[in-house]
Amino acid sequence: MILQGEIVDIPYILIDQLTLDQQQVWKTYFGDADRPRYIEEGIWRRTQEKATADQSGWMAADDARRRIIHYRYRYGLVPTAAAPAIGLTDLYLYHSAAAPADEIDAHHAALWDSLATGGLPVASYGHVGI
Repeated sequence: MILQGEIVDIPYILIDQLTLDQQQVWKTYFGDADRPRYIEEGIWRRTQEKATADQSGWMAADDARRRIIHYRYRYGLVPTAAAPAIGLTDLYLYHSAAAPADEIDAHHAALWDSLATGGLPVASYGHVGI
């Protein structure tokens, strides 16, 4: 279980001691690819606002909600004593939410539970951020 505020070392080994076949699969799929498949970046945004009231459920200025998640991560081969490993070598995760305090607290608790259950290495910075 990962505790809030815990710092996990990067690289974070996901698959240790790759076999020769696994190393070849990595080289073929990631190393020789036409784009850097070992990097992933994305953003997810959910907002309630007047301009999108028919879709977002916005009714008044004091009931607007917002959630934004921006992430970028990179995997790579990590040298180990016997054979390379696949590890998470870089991670950036930004989370921002705007809502009434009780909803923020419930959302924050659910987020931490989800991350801990999934085994994601995280460190907490600030009151409601990761």
